[in-house]
Amino acid sequence: MRLFRSSDGFNVEIDPEVLLIKAFSDLYMDRKGDENIIRKEFAYVYFYLDMESDFMHEIDDDVRHEDVKKHVNLPANWVPDEYVVECCEVFKSFYTITAKLLRSTQRVADKITKELDEIDLSATDKNGKPIYDIKKIIDSAKAVPGLMETIVKAENEYIRGQKESNKNSGSKVKSMYEDM
Repeated sequence: MRLFRSSDGFNVEIDPEVLLIKAFSDLYMDRKGDENIIRKEFAYVYFYLDMESDFMHEIDDDVRHEDVKKHVNLPANWVPDEYVVECCEVFKSFYTITAKLLRSTQRVADKITKELDEIDLSATDKNGKPIYDIKKIIDSAKAVPGLMETIVKAENEYIRGQKESNKNSGSKVKSMYEDM
């Protein structure tokens, strides 16, 4: 199920069926009359949480929150209220296992990146010996291309799976023996 779509990466298309989900309906009814804020908050939920959002490259949730808030033109002092938080929880509950695994893999890669960035090759102990084992660092660096390839494969597999899933949804009705 796709609650939101973005064909160009910036404009969010809201599926009218989203209002059949209580959390989104509650947000809509609370903001009724202010279509501008409704659109921005729905866009926030999409850009902040959808695995295909252009903002998902940012692993840190707080940084992504600020980026999305800024780019969807929400006020600088805006914070998600109980309605938006509930919509986010519902949205996350629709994550597939592949989406969860992909996000976990991305988080691990981000942690590895941060660890590698923290290495200070000039750091020494009290006896003047290097703290870091250069051979281990070189071995770690050699493993990076394989890790990158694995992550790219996982991302491509996820996107391919989403496209397949989307092909089978919508108004198309399958014939009785189509899957055979």
